[in-house]
Amino acid sequence: MDSAIQLDTQQYTSRPPRRAFNIYGAAEYCSCRCSAIEEAIRDGRLRARRLGRGFVITREDLDAFIDVLPAVEPHIPPSIAARRAGRAVNAPVPAAKKRGVL
Repeated sequence: MDSAIQLDTQQYTSRPPRRAFNIYGAAEYCSCRCSAIEEAIRDGRLRARRLGRGFVITREDLDAFIDVLPAVEPHIPPSIAARRAGRAVNAPVPAAKKRGVL
């Protein structure tokens, strides 16, 4: 009987997944600043609905907004690229080869 009560109460103690966010929640969900969310709404890149003085943004709209954003290509500064190339040319010889053990 106790296990049935525990299983029944677990469904009420866990929070349901959020379907909609305000500006702050959307920024937290996207790991960005609130101003970036506000700018995307103003520019029409992110769909939002007015509710009173604030905005309501659905999870589906946020996911679609994130999926459309361009991917950033990795950038390696020239100084680091030259250092890596130098290491590849002058790779240290393992200790076993130096002693002639192999």
